[in-house]
Amino acid sequence: MESIPHRRESRAPLWLATVLSLVCLGFGPCGRIPGTRLSGQEVTQPVTDWSFVEQIPECQIEVRPSEPYSINAMCFPVGGDLFVGCMRCAGKRWPTYLQSDPRLRVKLGDRIYPLRATRVTDPVVIQGAWEQRSRRRLAGPPPPVPADYWLFRFGPR
Repeated sequence: MESIPHRRESRAPLWLATVLSLVCLGFGPCGRIPGTRLSGQEVTQPVTDWSFVEQIPECQIEVRPSEPYSINAMCFPVGGDLFVGCMRCAGKRWPTYLQSDPRLRVKLGDRIYPLRATRVTDPVVIQGAWEQRSRRRLAGPPPPVPADYWLFRFGPR
Protein backbone atom coordinates (compact mmCIF):
# COMPACT_ATOMS: atom_id res chain seq x y z
CA MET A 1 0.00 0.00 0.00
CA GLU A 2 1.37 3.30 -1.07
CA SER A 3 1.42 6.06 1.51
CA ILE A 4 0.19 9.45 0.50
CA PRO A 5 2.35 12.24 1.86
CA HIS A 6 0.53 14.29 4.46
CA ARG A 7 0.26 17.93 3.47
CA ARG A 8 0.52 20.46 6.26
CA GLU A 9 -1.65 23.52 5.83
CA SER A 10 0.27 26.74 5.92
CA ARG A 11 -0.36 28.58 9.15
CA ALA A 12 1.63 31.67 8.14
CA PRO A 13 -1.42 33.82 7.25
CA LEU A 14 -3.11 33.07 10.59
CA TRP A 15 0.11 33.65 12.53
CA LEU A 16 0.78 36.93 10.71
CA ALA A 17 -2.78 38.18 11.27
CA THR A 18 -2.52 37.36 14.99
CA VAL A 19 0.77 39.22 15.40
CA LEU A 20 -0.50 42.27 13.48
CA SER A 21 -3.68 42.35 15.57
CA LEU A 22 -1.70 42.27 18.81
CA VAL A 23 0.60 45.04 17.59
CA CYS A 24 -2.34 47.18 16.51
CA LEU A 25 -4.31 46.70 19.71
CA GLY A 26 -1.51 47.66 22.07
CA PHE A 27 -0.36 50.89 20.48
CA GLY A 28 -1.50 53.76 18.32
CA PRO A 29 -4.09 53.39 15.59
CA CYS A 30 -3.52 50.84 12.85
CA GLY A 31 -5.33 51.66 9.62
CA ARG A 32 -8.99 52.13 10.50
CA ILE A 33 -8.59 50.41 13.89
CA PRO A 34 -8.38 52.99 16.71
CA GLY A 35 -5.52 52.85 19.17
CA THR A 36 -4.65 54.11 22.61
CA ARG A 37 -1.95 56.48 23.85
CA LEU A 38 0.45 57.72 21.18
CA SER A 39 4.18 57.48 21.71
CA GLY A 40 6.86 59.83 20.46
CA GLN A 41 8.80 62.93 21.40
CA GLU A 42 6.47 65.57 22.86
CA VAL A 43 7.03 69.11 21.58
CA THR A 44 6.07 71.79 24.09
CA GLN A 45 7.18 74.89 22.18
CA PRO A 46 4.35 76.64 20.31
CA VAL A 47 4.30 76.13 16.54
CA THR A 48 3.67 79.24 14.44
CA ASP A 49 4.11 77.68 11.01
CA TRP A 50 2.43 74.36 10.28
CA SER A 51 3.45 74.33 6.59
CA PHE A 52 5.74 71.32 7.21
CA VAL A 53 2.56 69.24 7.59
CA GLU A 54 2.16 69.41 3.79
CA GLN A 55 4.99 66.85 3.58
CA ILE A 56 3.33 64.44 6.04
CA PRO A 57 0.62 62.30 4.41
CA GLU A 58 -1.10 61.26 7.62
CA CYS A 59 -1.30 62.37 11.22
CA GLN A 60 -2.51 60.60 14.32
CA ILE A 61 -4.90 62.23 16.75
CA GLU A 62 -5.23 61.22 20.39
CA VAL A 63 -8.33 62.44 22.25
CA ARG A 64 -9.83 61.79 25.70
CA PRO A 65 -6.73 62.23 27.92
CA SER A 66 -8.26 60.23 30.80
CA GLU A 67 -8.52 57.12 28.61
CA PRO A 68 -6.59 57.85 25.38
CA TYR A 69 -8.28 57.03 22.09
CA SER A 70 -6.32 57.60 18.87
CA ILE A 71 -7.10 57.54 15.17
CA ASN A 72 -5.34 58.11 11.85
CA ALA A 73 -6.41 61.25 10.00
CA MET A 74 -5.25 63.77 7.43
CA CYS A 75 -4.14 67.01 9.06
CA PHE A 76 -3.53 69.99 6.82
CA PRO A 77 -2.34 73.56 7.28
CA VAL A 78 -4.29 76.61 6.10
CA GLY A 79 -2.96 80.11 6.64
CA GLY A 80 -0.77 79.24 9.61
CA ASP A 81 -3.38 77.09 11.36
CA LEU A 82 -3.62 73.31 11.58
CA PHE A 83 -6.91 71.59 10.70
CA VAL A 84 -8.51 68.18 10.47
CA GLY A 85 -11.82 67.43 8.83
CA CYS A 86 -14.32 64.68 9.43
CA MET A 87 -16.82 63.19 6.99
CA ARG A 88 -20.12 61.89 8.41
CA CYS A 89 -18.88 63.05 11.79
CA ALA A 90 -22.08 62.96 13.85
CA GLY A 91 -21.95 59.86 16.02
CA LYS A 92 -18.25 59.10 15.55
CA ARG A 93 -16.35 58.61 18.80
CA TRP A 94 -13.37 60.94 18.45
CA PRO A 95 -15.37 64.14 17.67
CA THR A 96 -17.77 63.31 20.48
CA TYR A 97 -14.81 63.01 22.86
CA LEU A 98 -13.45 66.37 21.59
CA GLN A 99 -16.77 68.05 22.28
CA SER A 100 -16.55 66.86 25.91
CA ASP A 101 -12.85 67.70 26.31
CA PRO A 102 -11.07 69.69 23.57
CA ARG A 103 -7.56 68.66 24.66
CA LEU A 104 -5.79 66.38 22.24
CA ARG A 105 -2.35 65.32 21.09
CA VAL A 106 -1.40 65.24 17.43
CA LYS A 107 1.41 63.03 16.17
CA LEU A 108 3.21 64.27 13.08
CA GLY A 109 6.09 62.04 12.07
CA ASP A 110 7.74 61.02 15.36
CA ARG A 111 6.73 64.18 17.26
CA ILE A 112 3.65 64.77 19.39
CA TYR A 113 2.05 68.19 19.84
CA PRO A 114 -0.32 68.81 22.77
CA LEU A 115 -3.09 71.00 21.36
CA ARG A 116 -6.69 72.13 21.82
CA ALA A 117 -9.42 71.57 19.23
CA THR A 118 -12.14 74.01 18.27
CA ARG A 119 -14.96 73.07 15.93
CA VAL A 120 -15.19 75.57 13.09
CA THR A 121 -18.67 76.66 12.01
CA ASP A 122 -17.82 79.69 9.84
CA PRO A 123 -18.77 78.67 6.26
CA VAL A 124 -16.01 80.85 4.73
CA VAL A 125 -13.31 79.13 6.81
CA ILE A 126 -14.82 75.70 6.12
CA GLN A 127 -14.85 76.40 2.38
CA GLY A 128 -11.19 77.52 2.38
CA ALA A 129 -10.09 74.52 4.40
CA TRP A 130 -12.14 72.17 2.20
CA GLU A 131 -10.41 73.55 -0.90
CA GLN A 132 -6.97 73.11 0.70
CA ARG A 133 -7.85 69.57 1.77
CA SER A 134 -9.14 68.77 -1.72
CA ARG A 135 -5.92 70.05 -3.35
CA ARG A 136 -4.01 67.52 -1.25
CA ARG A 137 -6.29 64.62 -2.09
CA LEU A 138 -7.79 65.22 -5.53
CA ALA A 139 -6.83 66.46 -8.96
CA GLY A 140 -9.11 69.06 -10.47
CA PRO A 141 -11.63 71.39 -8.89
CA PRO A 142 -12.94 70.47 -5.43
CA PRO A 143 -16.44 69.09 -5.12
CA PRO A 144 -18.93 71.03 -2.96
CA VAL A 145 -18.46 70.81 0.81
CA PRO A 146 -20.64 67.94 2.07
CA ALA A 147 -23.37 68.92 4.53
CA ASP A 148 -22.07 66.33 7.03
CA TYR A 149 -18.46 67.63 6.98
CA TRP A 150 -17.09 68.91 10.29
CA LEU A 151 -13.91 70.91 10.58
CA PHE A 152 -11.64 71.28 13.62
CA ARG A 153 -8.90 73.87 14.10
CA PHE A 154 -6.05 72.81 16.38
CA GLY A 155 -4.35 75.47 18.43
CA PRO A 156 -2.21 75.79 21.55
CA ARG A 157 -3.55 74.62 24.90
